[in-house]
Amino acid sequence: MINKSIVNPGYHKQFIKGRFKDDELKILDALSKTWYLTSSGEKIIVAQSEYNYFLMKPVQRTSEMFNIERELICVFSDYSNFEPRSLDIFDKVAGELPKMRSETVCQVLISRALDVEDKVDKLLKSDPEHPIVIPLTYAELLNGNAGNIVENRFRKHFYSRDLFSFLSPLKKDTYFFGRSNLINEIVNRYQSGEHISLFGLRKSGKTSIVYAIERRLFTSGDLLTRQSNTV
Repeated sequence: MINKSIVNPGYHKQFIKGRFKDDELKILDALSKTWYLTSSGEKIIVAQSEYNYFLMKPVQRTSEMFNIERELICVFSDYSNFEPRSLDIFDKVAGELPKMRSETVCQVLISRALDVEDKVDKLLKSDPEHPIVIPLTYAELLNGNAGNIVENRFRKHFYSRDLFSFLSPLKKDTYFFGRSNLINEIVNRYQSGEHISLFGLRKSGKTSIVYAIERRLFTSGDLLTRQSNTV
């Protein structure tokens, strides 16, 4: 049995608190009581807008409750109005981090906008494959029990997502799971010059598998362009 190291709440010794604004620092202090803040990140500028991000890791109880183990990307949006582009920051940060360091199914957005939860919910309904975004506000984290607020918000958004309700083929890896062996076998046969046929009942996931094979071949360099064909 592999013993997982115990994660305690607090700050990593290399976390740079001084680069954050006063309100952000107060929120970080509140979060550090129930999470392990691992990296102070850096400032990200997109379309003349500035965002700060940091990474935090769940303690054992939270990890077991929501089945998350890696670090979460957390973004501060210090604007009174929510802008959809703030969600693009997560992809930008993830692209700069080492592969497999951060969680791919969950992200945290801390916004000055009081209606951020409603705005995020409406936005993600149009993109069901987008990772879960946990929306929080400056006001609630500054004026309430941050630990309980964050846990309840995680419960709400994790348990409301039905991973088996997708009606269209999955085009991303975020929620594609359980068929790695099949993908590996097909890719290996393709690389060996073999011909492969894929059969299955309607709505059994054939097209999702084809998309997954395409992504794997593109990543390995065996496919030079993404065709995005369906079957």
